[in-house]
Amino acid sequence: MDHQLNPSNHFSFLWMDGAKNDVFGVDGPPGLPIPFNGGSEWYRKNRSGRFSWDRTISARILNSARVSYQKEAGGLTTINSLDPDAKWAEKIGLKNTPGPDRGLTPVTFTGYSSWSGAAWGFDRGNDLSISDDLSIVKGKHTLKAGFFFSKDEWWGGGQHRPNGSLDFNTAPTSIPGDGSGNTGNGFASFLLGQAYQWGLETPRAVVQTYRYYGGFFQDDWRVNSKLTLNLGLRWSTPAHSVEAPCWTSRTGRISAATANQGGS
Repeated sequence: MDHQLNPSNHFSFLWMDGAKNDVFGVDGPPGLPIPFNGGSEWYRKNRSGRFSWDRTISARILNSARVSYQKEAGGLTTINSLDPDAKWAEKIGLKNTPGPDRGLTPVTFTGYSSWSGAAWGFDRGNDLSISDDLSIVKGKHTLKAGFFFSKDEWWGGGQHRPNGSLDFNTAPTSIPGDGSGNTGNGFASFLLGQAYQWGLETPRAVVQTYRYYGGFFQDDWRVNSKLTLNLGLRWSTPAHSVEAPCWTSRTGRISAATANQGGS
């Protein structure tokens, strides 16, 4: 909307609302079948708008006000984490994971396609900006003053590897003493239960808030036809507060000597 109410007042307004979902069809994602497929589904939503008011107070005084706002949201979930009640750790007998029990444990093998992918997460945000500018022409001086304020909020959360992850390389099944990596088989190491690395994470959340505000004063002084001085003062106070992230991530190596004993 763009409207000239009268010779002294001009208004404009814009609003946008959008959403996009990236999901797989009835045949599922390409590649390995579920639950071994590591594909993810996404969703995104956004709403934003702005409003402006230009007011001509007199032939020498003009005021401009602006307000803008945006709200966004998004999320990602791997295919086998979509159902929070799937209880994959319970199904395969995996114990001592941080929970919640979502997603089959991802497994990688050197030289082969990996199995599964377990993750879920989201983010949210709000942005607000307000500003006002005043211009006054007086003799040889063009005086300008204004203020601005903005507040940005973002928070997100989620979890990777809720039921851990396991990596298998060629070392446990390679020729003894061969460090070239040309012998051995990653999938054979998996069949022997000899993983070389593991990892897991607990659910996490991060909250961030930023505030920025200030003002300015400016004088464009036309001293003569050949000289104009631009004098001004600007003040601003950027400030932000961040809530510490809440998560725990653990990784470790498993030696060939202890792998079959459950050591780490």
